[in-house]
Amino acid sequence: MLSERDQAPGVQVPATRDEVAALATTVNDLLSRLQRALARQRALVADASHELRAPFAVLRGELELAARPGRSREKLRRCLKRAIARRPYRIMETAAAALHPAGT
Repeated sequence: MLSERDQAPGVQVPATRDEVAALATTVNDLLSRLQRALARQRALVADASHELRAPFAVLRGELELAARPGRSREKLRRCLKRAIARRPYRIMETAAAALHPAGT
């Protein structure tokens, strides 16, 4: 039984040195490439998730401060304008950088 959790997935290669052995070797090569691609995909998702947490945390903090009691309408308006103007752009930049790292 093959599973994505297998460290060394593959099929047993018979010692016959015939078409069946060649096919088993080819299937094992394919499974190895798929396992490496899955590892790269998981690393990309983990990196992107990590990179996006900070901008969202800052945006949330700014909005929570803006919503504190006692703020004047003008202070609230300025804070919201600043958050709207800066954060979405930075979040998009961070996502783009995570998806397309320099040099790749």
